[in-house]
Amino acid sequence: TPPPPAAPIHWSHSLFVRIRKTIAKFQQMDELTSTEQGRDISRKFVSISKEIRHYEQRLFEQWKETVNAKAMEMLKQRIFRAEIDGKEVPADTPNAKIVVNFHTELTVLIRESKYLDRMGFAVPETALNVTLQEDKYHAYVESLEAMLRAHDAVVASLSPVETELLQTQTS
Repeated sequence: TPPPPAAPIHWSHSLFVRIRKTIAKFQQMDELTSTEQGRDISRKFVSISKEIRHYEQRLFEQWKETVNAKAMEMLKQRIFRAEIDGKEVPADTPNAKIVVNFHTELTVLIRESKYLDRMGFAVPETALNVTLQEDKYHAYVESLEAMLRAHDAVVASLSPVETELLQTQTS
C-alpha cells in the first residue's frame, strides 16, 4: 500500500515555499531578471512549481480514490475480536483474550484527513465525517475497554467451582 499522503505532500509544499522565497529575492534584483538567464530561471521556477503541484494532486487523488471505501470497511468490522499474543484468532479459541477491535488504520485515516484538510484539500465526505467523530470513537473505545477490564476482573475472581459452573457462559 502507498504511504499516507499528508507527509510527502507537506514535504513537497515546504520545498516549494523554500524555492519561492529564493526566487522572490532573485526577482527583486532587476539586473538579474532582465537577462535571458534570469528569465530562464523564472521559467524553470514556474515549471518546477507546476510539477510540485501535480505531484501533490496526484498523491491526494490516489488517497481520495480509496479513503471512503477503507473508512466504511473499517467501521463495519466487529466491535470485539479474540486474540492470543496480539494475533487475531477465532472467538472460540481457548484462552483467547477479547479486545476492542478499533483498527489502527482508522486512526491513521483520521490523522491524514485532519492534515489534508488543514492544507486546503477537499477531504471526501465519509473521511471528513469519521474525522469529525474522532472524540466519540475514542470515548467508545475507552468505555468498551473499561467494560472488558471489569469483565476480566470478575472472571479472574471466580473460584474454580464457579468457573466450571459458568464455563459455557464465560467462554
